[in-house]
Amino acid sequence: MQHLHLLLPSVRSSAIRPEEEQLRTALERVGDELNRPAVKGKLNELWAAVQAVGAMRERERRAAGGSASGATAYQVVDEEGLKQITAVS
Repeated sequence: MQHLHLLLPSVRSSAIRPEEEQLRTALERVGDELNRPAVKGKLNELWAAVQAVGAMRERERRAAGGSASGATAYQVVDEEGLKQITAVS
C-alpha cells in the first residue's frame, strides 16, 4: 500500500504503459472469475478442508504431547466468519 501512489498516473507524472493496461485487464478478469458463485462455493469447500486438516493436525499434536509451551490453546471455528473472509466483493 505504501507505493499505491505509483498506480495513479496523475501522481506519478506518466501515462499507463500498455503492459500495465494488459495487467489491469487480466486482474479484472481474475476478479470477475472469483466473483462467480460456483468459484466462491469451491473456495468455501477448499477452506473448510484446510481447516479440517489443521484441526486434525492439532488433535494429533495434542495427543502426542500437548502444547510446547504448556499453555492452554483454543481453536475457534466460526462458519459465519469464514463466509465473510471468503466473500469476494
